[in-house]
Order: sequence, then structure tokens, then C-alpha cells
Amino acid sequence: MKYIFIFLNNKLITCDTIVPFILDLKNRNPRLKIRFFTNDIKTFNFIRKNNNLIKIINLYGNISVIGWLEKDYSKLLRRAFKLIHIFQIILKSLIFKGINIHFRGLENFPFNLIYIFNKKNTFLFEANCWGYNSTVFKTDILFYPERNKPEDALNSYNNLVAFSKTWPQVEYSKKKEKNLYLINSTRVSQNWLDNSIQESKLLIKEKPLWHNNKKSLIYILGSMDLIPTLNNKCTGASLLEFSLKILLKKSNYTILIKPHAITNMRIVNEIILECNSNRIFIVYNHVSVLAQISTLAFANYFSYALVDAWVSGITVIEYSHYDDEALKITNNNSIENNFVDIFINNNPKLLELALLKKYPRKTRLLNKSYQNGTDMLLDTLSKKN
Repeated sequence: MKYIFIFLNNKLITCDTIVPFILDLKNRNPRLKIRFFTNDIKTFNFIRKNNNLIKIINLYGNISVIGWLEKDYSKLLRRAFKLIHIFQIILKSLIFKGINIHFRGLENFPFNLIYIFNKKNTFLFEANCWGYNSTVFKTDILFYPERNKPEDALNSYNNLVAFSKTWPQVEYSKKKEKNLYLINSTRVSQNWLDNSIQESKLLIKEKPLWHNNKKSLIYILGSMDLIPTLNNKCTGASLLEFSLKILLKKSNYTILIKPHAITNMRIVNEIILECNSNRIFIVYNHVSVLAQISTLAFANYFSYALVDAWVSGITVIEYSHYDDEALKITNNNSIENNFVDIFINNNPKLLELALLKKYPRKTRLLNKSYQNGTDMLLDTLSKKN
């Protein structure tokens, strides 16, 4: 028996990054015991809402909040339970030679004790499985001044797992003589893609109200608030309200609203109520699954959830109203233009025209240039003690 301990960050992207990797690991060694941990109750609850992610997590392991307490008890009580839980994880690591996987969550005390007692078998993963993007970084520091500083050199790992050579931690790891694995994006794994297709078939069998054999559009949400990269005259909420009116008037798509953990659902529900349409549904399935039975993916600002739709071969539309300074950095494109088929900035007429066209499913050219590193890492983590 061998334990794999996975420490998720508060950002859901870390869960999206590691779950497909677990499918590959369990395919190589079904006896692996997988344990997911999060330090944030809100993140924990949102993961449980995602029907497909939680299904895989529960099928191949389990997930818990560090400290076990799933409600906001007193700080003193939560700290005490966290310490007890941490020492339980350390004990299991020592007995079963466990593997620690984290995304920077083991950097600070008391969580770094988990690393200190098991240095050799601790792996730091890059959080974004699509790799480091300099345009995203430049846009961030323009509108979020507090981020305009070099990324900290992390210390709590012996093995670094990266999806891109340009991630700053790669250079730090070389200076510290850490082991480095460069691997493919976990979400281009064939096991993950096959699982998404299978889950979509099961979903259709459940006959959800929104599935009526007509074409559907996945509307990926983010924040409903003021967003610094957007024009100061609009918010996430105003863009949603404006876009829904066009989508309902100029198309016959069934609209599948896919919330994010940061989405204010009270605002979203109010906007949907005002639309007074039977073509809008809120869904909590994974985008990879929804994309198998949809025609378009749509968002008002770039989200890495769009990439799952892009990989599946459906057309990705980003309709927004960005700040002029942001557009200068992106050269009037999306900040991740490789994964957006149609980018429209503050031009409703272009959006209306785009909605009139037919979009056949595409065959994407998926980058798997780090296959050797991927196989090496899977072999290392899946081998029996």
C-alpha cells in the first residue's frame, strides 16, 4: 500500500490540474491510496458541487478539509484540529513512505512540517497545467500592482513538476539542485479525455432538463464585480446581462451557465430571472464533460476553463470590453489567444454575426512534447514500495 497526499490550493485550477494526473497514476497502480486535502472550506464545498471532479475523487480516493472541521468553528479549535491532522498525515507518510504533492501549500508553518518529515518524497507542481504565460503575468502586474514583484523561490520540495520551462521556479530549482520533471498538460491525457466522453454519455442518460437534442452553449462565469482589466464602465454582472440579451435574441442556443467559486450567484440568479427564458440553466458539471455535448463555449473574460472546451474541439468565443491598456499588452487579442477561436471586444454586431454561423467540431493539435518526462514521473510515483 502506498499513499499519495495531495494538498490543493484555494484556487480550483489546482484541482483541475491534478485530477487527470490521478487517473493516469491509478491506471498504472490501482493499489495507490489517494488523499486530497484543502485548507479552505469554501473551496472544499465548491469541489463537491462539481459532479464530475468529485466523482473521480471519491472513486479513486477521498477529500477532506485539513483539520476535518467543515464549518467555521472557533479559530483555536480549528488550529488544534489542524495540528492533530497534520501529525496524522506525517505519521502515515513515515509508515507508508507517502508521496506529498502540493502547489505551494506546504511552504509555511505548520504545513511545512509535512515536508520536513518527508523531504525526499515531496513534489511541487506548477498550478496551471497549461504552463506559464508572460502576457498573463504582464497584464496582472499592470492592474494588480501588489503582484509586481519577482515570484518567490519556494523551498518545500525535492522534486519540481513543471508544464513550461519559463516558469520562474524552474530556474530556482536548478540553482538548488532539485529534481525537475517537465511534463505534458494533464488535461491532454488520453485517460482524462476518454473519461470526459464516458461521463458525457452517462449525463445524457440522466436526461437533464437542458438536454433536448438541440445545440447548447457553455457560458463560463467568473466574478460579477468590477474587474481591473475590464473597461471601468462595466462589471462582470453588466457583461453577463448584456451578453445574455444578445444570445437569447440572436440565437437559439440552450445556455448552460457554468459558475466559478468566486461567482456571486445571487446576482446571477437575479439576471437570469429578469431574462425570463426557459433556455437558461445553471450546471455544475465539468467543462470537459459539457463540451462533448455542446457546440460553443462562451465567456466575458478569459478563463482557463475555456481551454477544456477548446481541447474538445468546440468553438470558443470570448466577448468582453477590456481596458485599452490591457489591449495594448495583448495586441487586441485575448490574453491566451491560442485557446480562443473568436475574440470580440465591445462590438455586439460582430457577436451577432458570429452567432449566426455553424461551427463543426474541430480536431485540435495537442502539444505532447514532454511525453518522456510525463512517463518518468508516472513511473516514479506509481511504483510499489
